[in-house]
Amino acid sequence: MKYIISWTLPQGTYSAAVARFLETGGAPPKGVELLGRWHGMNGQGFAIAESSDAKAMYLFQAQWADLLPDRGHALPGGRRRR
Repeated sequence: MKYIISWTLPQGTYSAAVARFLETGGAPPKGVELLGRWHGMNGQGFAIAESSDAKAMYLFQAQWADLLPDRGHALPGGRRRR
């Protein structure tokens, strides 16, 4: 299943979030494939991830929960339209 995760980076946690990202690369845990991640100049961003493991998706979001308020939603499946 694919998921979209969006976040806002508060000014108060900016330095700590940047340091963690530079240290870890923001890599997801085993069981989660990061398909793409985009950061805006306004402190907001989003990522698309894929996983069949709900616990791994929870861990992916939980590793940033102390620094960034985020929201994750499952993307509905279906066929692509042409």
